[in-house]
Amino acid sequence: MHKIKISNLEIFGFHGVYHHEKEKGQYFYLDIDYSLKKNIDLINDSIDNTVDYIEFISTIIDLFNKKRYSLIEVLAKDIVQKIVSIYDVGYIKLVIRKKIILDNNNIDFISVEVEKKSE
Repeated sequence: MHKIKISNLEIFGFHGVYHHEKEKGQYFYLDIDYSLKKNIDLINDSIDNTVDYIEFISTIIDLFNKKRYSLIEVLAKDIVQKIVSIYDVGYIKLVIRKKIILDNNNIDFISVEVEKKSE
């Protein structure tokens, strides 16, 4: 098995529970690990023999902004389910992070992770 990893994909979106998140938007950061069902030994040096990761990233961005979500847990679940239905993916893990401001004005991140193996 081989994995493809996409790290720190930055996407601006309008997801969140709070009014300011929905109105002003914010940056989200995505990490995606995925593997194809196709055995790496069967893949030659042609892009036609695999999934173009630029197309894959474009699909993720489109799905991310297709509708507004209150909960990033549901957003992540929906993206993962759709990706598995579009591509020949045997495994995918999606982590979505967003910045939060704590009471003491420190900035930290909250993240959600969804993982799926296709049947």
